[in-house]
Amino acid sequence: MARRSICRIGEPTVGHHGMAVAVGNRGLRGSTRSSESGIRNTGMGRRRYAWVGVFGLALGCDAPPADVMVGTTGSEGSSSGEVETTAPLPDVGEPEPQLRCPTPAGHTGRPQSIEEAVAHIKALPAPVDVPCVLESFARPLPLLASSSVFSAQPGRGDRSPRLFVFFDGLILSFATHGYGAHLVEFAEFIGPTTTVKGELEMPLEPDALELDMVFTRVLDEDNGTVCRLCHRGEELVEEIYPGAFASDALAPRADTILELDVVREPADHCDLRKDPHRCAVFDAVFEHGEVVDGEFDPEIQTIFDYE
Repeated sequence: MARRSICRIGEPTVGHHGMAVAVGNRGLRGSTRSSESGIRNTGMGRRRYAWVGVFGLALGCDAPPADVMVGTTGSEGSSSGEVETTAPLPDVGEPEPQLRCPTPAGHTGRPQSIEEAVAHIKALPAPVDVPCVLESFARPLPLLASSSVFSAQPGRGDRSPRLFVFFDGLILSFATHGYGAHLVEFAEFIGPTTTVKGELEMPLEPDALELDMVFTRVLDEDNGTVCRLCHRGEELVEEIYPGAFASDALAPRADTILELDVVREPADHCDLRKDPHRCAVFDAVFEHGEVVDGEFDPEIQTIFDYE
């Protein structure tokens, strides 16, 4: 008794030698042999498909091999078809993340003075915010985190520390949460334990940024700067920057300094919906290259060393 087979129009059918076909305009599933050889059949028109389809109906309705796919190309009424095979795409790994604020062209990503840092920030895409500044620095990034609350940029425990970024002759500091979180503070060394200080409030338009804004931002209404409330020995240093003041450099107390792995833990579990700024800061620090331990010179005192 001959085998009976009921097929729906448009479904694939399989004939001898692994040939699978489809009826109608949905295309043709080709033989294993032609697929393996990479042959592209461009001479089989729609009329021939009809004959192949009828032939396939008489042979059965088994499914075609999963790894072989042949299709037709061309506009309606075209007399040419195209046979193609599909193959798994090569594994190329995860794509590199696109930086919103890469290191600006012509800059090292490692400013060594307040003037260089301002020029770096001025070259970043608008609007410039704290995460943008952090992301734009070169890696590896020397970093120290402190949980100390004794600062104009206070830390808030292990979960939201204050961050110090170290370059040759320059330290920049950032708060991850709360008061001071939208500030970038600058400390340029002009002596082993003396720094010129300034700050910028973010976000800002880089086209409007001028060097003197770093120093006018911290000026006190009476005399000097607000920095003198914590940093002693303040004096005007017009010969370095017009309108700038220098004073004692201060380091956080040793028992408030956090290991980088301790900082990464809350960074890895930061909830972007609840704390978008803090998460963006952590992402800018840890997701764009290597971060290494930074440290203060042991000769730099803490605020608790003042008599």
